[in-house]
Amino acid sequence: MLAKGEYLLSIALLDPAGMLPNGCFAMANFVANGWQPIGRIGIGQSTSDLLNLPAFTDPNAKVPAYVFSRASLPSVSTVFSTQPVVVNNGEINMAISATAPDGGTLSVTYLVFGPAPATLSVNGAPIGTPVKIQFSQLGNYEIKAFVVNNNNGLSAKRTLNISVQGLSGSNASPSVSAGVDQNLSRLSGVTLDGTVSDDGLPIGSTLTATWTKISGPGAVTFASASSPKTTVSLSLAGNYVLRLSVHDGDLASSDDVRLSVTSGGGSASAPPKPAAPSVSDNGTATPTLTGTTEPNVSVHIFSDGKIIHSMVSGSDGKWTFILTSLPAGIHSITVQAENSAGKSPLSNSTSVTISTPPNGSAPDTSSNGNNGGGCGLGGLSASVWLALLLGMKFLRLNRFCP
Repeated sequence: MLAKGEYLLSIALLDPAGMLPNGCFAMANFVANGWQPIGRIGIGQSTSDLLNLPAFTDPNAKVPAYVFSRASLPSVSTVFSTQPVVVNNGEINMAISATAPDGGTLSVTYLVFGPAPATLSVNGAPIGTPVKIQFSQLGNYEIKAFVVNNNNGLSAKRTLNISVQGLSGSNASPSVSAGVDQNLSRLSGVTLDGTVSDDGLPIGSTLTATWTKISGPGAVTFASASSPKTTVSLSLAGNYVLRLSVHDGDLASSDDVRLSVTSGGGSASAPPKPAAPSVSDNGTATPTLTGTTEPNVSVHIFSDGKIIHSMVSGSDGKWTFILTSLPAGIHSITVQAENSAGKSPLSNSTSVTISTPPNGSAPDTSSNGNNGGGCGLGGLSASVWLALLLGMKFLRLNRFCP
């Protein structure tokens, strides 16, 4: 009887002159690609007669059939289960053993089919190399392993069915350290030595890190806010708290570092005198002020000599502020910049007019004169009001109020 395996049946018809069947065609097209002839089946013969068949080229049979076997296929010795393998921890470890009849080198490539992508620790490695396959979602999967003979490219396939009924259920929060607290005498090029680590769960997730400012008197600029190890620049001396946060797609952790920066260690000199602020929407209830000074410095805004607001300029030195709390009238606005080395001179002033708020009420000038006693001036004519404003004191008030 034939052994188990793959076979190719090639039928050749003889011509009336009795020439040999096209064995050369069969040899050229199949033997060279790994198919080896093992015999000829004549008319009325069965595969059980193969061992007693005449020579391969014997043309006695008028309609001979030639049987070819792929003798150079890898021989896989690892036995795969015919039943689905249950996985409860989200991963499976595999290693396949096989040999090549022609002594060729073997490698194994895995393909995984299922409800979600799987992660392989290695693929296409030499035969016998352990591989860990991690699953990110419950469900049924099919793993196809192709053992390839690298000498001739022939491969043997094995299939394993997997039932993932549980994932690794102990995802731990990522670990994070923002580094040790620092006492500094400079404002720029401060090194942050953060570290993060994770257990690799959830499967397929990416660990992300982010630096943020929690507190401090000035602006904070990170060279790379997403890198645990980076540098930072500060606009003002003082005490700062910076936080390094990490997230693994499911759980998050954070740690803080404190920076104490002494004055004089940053800028060499105080900012120069700022330009006078510009104003838009002048004459409305809420004009807008804009200006430019040095980047990342404190900006103090004064109205009629009194400070009304402080803020930090942007990285381009620009700042914007909307006046919302000044009373109606004309105000003189100046600004001052400040860094760790000191304060700038006040800028030149800008005149800003604040109108009466829309919901404000104008004085009542509708009175028609004396209303219940006293002197009623509401009914004076325009000419009398003009005389009063021009200082014509000879007009006696009792002329109108007998």
